[in-house]
Amino acid sequence: MLDKKLLETFQQHGHVATNDGMDAAVCRYRINKREITFAGAKRPLYIFKGGELIEVKGNKSPIGSYGHEYDKRFTTHKINMGKNDTIYMFSDGLQDQFGGNEGKKFMIKRFRELLTEMQPLSMTEQAKRLHKELDSWQGKYEQTDDMLLIGIRF
Repeated sequence: MLDKKLLETFQQHGHVATNDGMDAAVCRYRINKREITFAGAKRPLYIFKGGELIEVKGNKSPIGSYGHEYDKRFTTHKINMGKNDTIYMFSDGLQDQFGGNEGKKFMIKRFRELLTEMQPLSMTEQAKRLHKELDSWQGKYEQTDDMLLIGIRF
């Protein structure tokens, strides 16, 4: 529905067809069932259960784009959450940030390793550590994209 509404909005504002789209990760949490429902448009959901990383992949199509079939179907994933399980949703700006000694991208592998290493920390401490790591990585390089990370521990 989000995909269709975004397409309708583009049409109402004079954009007849667009190949531009938006990556998105959407979650709903049902407290009484302790259940996450997730759908992703080119974005994954990372879940840590017992310190182990589980990647729930999103679909390969963005939302709001005609360039990838009109009547797209996005997979809905339902995941039961236990005590101290942690989820992360994030933009691609973190992994795409340039920095380090050679001006290279941070990369998804480094990001996954950092998240895994930080699991014993509280969410507040994780936020501090992530800021420190990214600031150190970025150094003199300008921020090239949005950087959003949402982490929730249950």
